[in-house]
Amino acid sequence: MKPAVSTGRTLSPLSITRKTGEYIDHHVKEEEDEMFPKARKADLDLEALGRRISTRKAQLKARLRPDAAARASASRKSAAKKRN
Repeated sequence: MKPAVSTGRTLSPLSITRKTGEYIDHHVKEEEDEMFPKARKADLDLEALGRRISTRKAQLKARLRPDAAARASASRKSAAKKRN
């Protein structure tokens, strides 16, 4: 796999995996330390927001693949049963 910008060296799959892991770790830490506390302070209905996001995700998936909408709907129903 070649990098998008030529650095003059070839990256091994292992180095790509490590770098990707670093990006993911940084992103998770940023969410936990910055975004989540702000969301809690905003006094939002996070469950309602989660439902809206799930619905929109299903809509977007349906536009890409019609069979994905049915799977997403079943997944939401299953998650709702687990919460109740």
